[in-house]
Amino acid sequence: MKKILTIIFTITLFALTFGNDIIGTGYGSTEREAKENALNDLSQQIRVTVESNYSSENIFKNGEVGKNLKNNVNLFSRNELLGVEYKVKKYFLRKKYRVRAFITDKKLPLYESKVETLKNQIHLNMSRVEKTDSLAQKKELLEKSITDFGLYEDYKNMAFILGSKKTFSIQYTQAQLKNQLGNINAILDAPRIVFVSLTGDFPDESYAYIKNRADDLITKIFNHSSKKLAIVNDMNENVNTIFNININSYVIDKKEPILYNNKPITKERFEAFINLSITAQNKEMESYIISKTSSATSYDVSSRKSAMYKAIDLLFKKEENELKNSFSF
Repeated sequence: MKKILTIIFTITLFALTFGNDIIGTGYGSTEREAKENALNDLSQQIRVTVESNYSSENIFKNGEVGKNLKNNVNLFSRNELLGVEYKVKKYFLRKKYRVRAFITDKKLPLYESKVETLKNQIHLNMSRVEKTDSLAQKKELLEKSITDFGLYEDYKNMAFILGSKKTFSIQYTQAQLKNQLGNINAILDAPRIVFVSLTGDFPDESYAYIKNRADDLITKIFNHSSKKLAIVNDMNENVNTIFNININSYVIDKKEPILYNNKPITKERFEAFINLSITAQNKEMESYIISKTSSATSYDVSSRKSAMYKAIDLLFKKEENELKNSFSF
């Protein structure tokens, strides 16, 4: 009998606590300062109410006494509060303001509507997660859903505090969303298996030199990344990042010496120009993670090949400096 009375008393206490107005009080030398303090106190009052009713009160549910766990409670930030009203009083003699910030049960529809909006947004984004093949987009949608889920719990708690009789439910749990996000991050954070391809019109003798400089560029970029790197020579199913260099223009001109009074003032030299496009794409991402064009010019008095190698070295050195602090894949 004593146990039954305890249960009835607990249920009555639970019912009486909910539906009450929530009031916070703040003082300050200016009205703005007093409002800030009142909002802080209002947020604290909500914290106390939520903790006491969701954490320490036994509630009667489905014929049994259940316990709402404290770790299911999200505490409200004052910036997320809806329908806050203020009453301001100025103490002229003491040059001080008192502000009462309060939320009444008349504001309940605001919170019930916000709960439904967040619930619908989570369902919409999770539907998009299922439909998209892009892991990057899945990650973005899941991160947004996890944030919205926290707000959903906050506004649901506030609706109950203000006396809502509605039953709010959602088919996901925050743990499920975080687990799914963790799986996607594991894929995106996996070691980068990179295949470097060279395309365009260039002499065969330059292939190995350009390829080595490209491999070296990628390796140096990865020195600024926490991810592991493996560069492979053949395209296979393990490759998750494709790094392409397309040679748009490859020109070597022989410049005759410049004469003055029939005497050469400059030597014969070879001037090399190279222009290329660099693109990099992760297989899980729809857009390029690098897409840029670069060019360089250099010369050498000894040979065409030396001039071209100098131009290639100059170009990749420039790209290393541009990319190493702004890009990691």
